[in-house]
Amino acid sequence: MRIIIGFWIVLMSFFLFTGAYGEENKKWSETAELSYVDTRGNTRLKTLSAQNIFKYKFIDQLDAEWKVNAVYGESNGKRSAEKYLSEFRINYNYTKRFYGTFISRWYKDTFAGIDSEHMIGPAAGYKIFDGSKHFLLSEIGINYVRKEYTINKMEEYASGRSFTKYEYFFNDKNSFLQAIEYLHNFEDKNDYYVTSETAIKSVLNSYLSLKVSYLAKYRHRPIPSNLDNTDEILTVALILSF
Repeated sequence: MRIIIGFWIVLMSFFLFTGAYGEENKKWSETAELSYVDTRGNTRLKTLSAQNIFKYKFIDQLDAEWKVNAVYGESNGKRSAEKYLSEFRINYNYTKRFYGTFISRWYKDTFAGIDSEHMIGPAAGYKIFDGSKHFLLSEIGINYVRKEYTINKMEEYASGRSFTKYEYFFNDKNSFLQAIEYLHNFEDKNDYYVTSETAIKSVLNSYLSLKVSYLAKYRHRPIPSNLDNTDEILTVALILSF
């Protein structure tokens, strides 16, 4: 867990340092989330959740986004959760509402049986609502997936992906988010994933926000088969934006 904390601190220090330059024509933005729980007594529980999202705009039509996420947990001194995610995407806006994107994602969740998962492919997206209070977009795409399981099994297949995200801004400081992603294995109709994120965000000041989120991941065909179909994470995180 110290490696995760150290990585997050180094990454944040780098962007804080580089943020001193180019503020007048700023092309990048940074959002970092950190949540940590340490309980002692009859039960010893440690949980760390960290996420960093870096965005860069090359030109008005072209931008890129890199998201890194890590979750680590210990219960009574034994590791009980370990998840890592790295996702890079590049977006091209054909019009104000219609855009194309190319996504490359790596994922690891040993307690869910996934030792390494690589997903790469294009998608098309459309911003249905893009107003001052309501934001709704939808994406659909295809991917190549290479998945290695903890039981020394490997799969390669073509996958379909659909994604929808809705945001509602109550006012300048408080907002609601709901996002759903569906992944389907074209070679096995019983192999599909559904990920749902529900969150409420409250802005504290120009740089800090508080976010409460509930993340649920459903796997219709987990491997090994004795694993639960659903993983759930409830997080209260402090967000730093600049």
